[in-house]
Amino acid sequence: LSGTLQYSTDATGGNASGGGSLRVEDARLSDWDYLDRLASKANDPTLRTLSFGQVSLDYALAGDTFSVSNLVVDGQEQIELRGGGTWNMTTDTASVSLAASRIPLRAYLPIQIADGLRGELSGHVDWSWQGTRVTSGKGGGSLQLGGAALRNFAFQKFLARFLKNQSYDDLALSRASLH
Repeated sequence: LSGTLQYSTDATGGNASGGGSLRVEDARLSDWDYLDRLASKANDPTLRTLSFGQVSLDYALAGDTFSVSNLVVDGQEQIELRGGGTWNMTTDTASVSLAASRIPLRAYLPIQIADGLRGELSGHVDWSWQGTRVTSGKGGGSLQLGGAALRNFAFQKFLARFLKNQSYDDLALSRASLH
């Protein structure tokens, strides 16, 4: 762990300001119930441990606003994040801009769908909210599915029978996106 910290106030102890950076290299998350459940749901034991080559960010405090910028989370095999955000402590409003990639899709799908769909998610989101109600916020973004394959879905079997072409039983998706 390495980083810097700057912090100052006026003579009354108010008007705080400061900033700095944090950096962790070769980090690993393991022995965490969330990862154990994710690995079990996806039937993928490699998800029990996540390794990161780098996790870093810059942060600042100016008046009542705390901000994070230059967020970098580089998973060694999966999960990559880039972005930043702000939190205004007076108005209790927050916003985030986050780009994500290399997220294993199968780990987040119901088992009846996950068995037939493979691929990785990537995308970008800009989101704002007030208080702790993140789901009540507003924003938008995009979502892409890459390296995907569909296998053994009922509609594929129907297509294969209807078109008399068994190649529809196993479909590769070069790119799928939602904006």
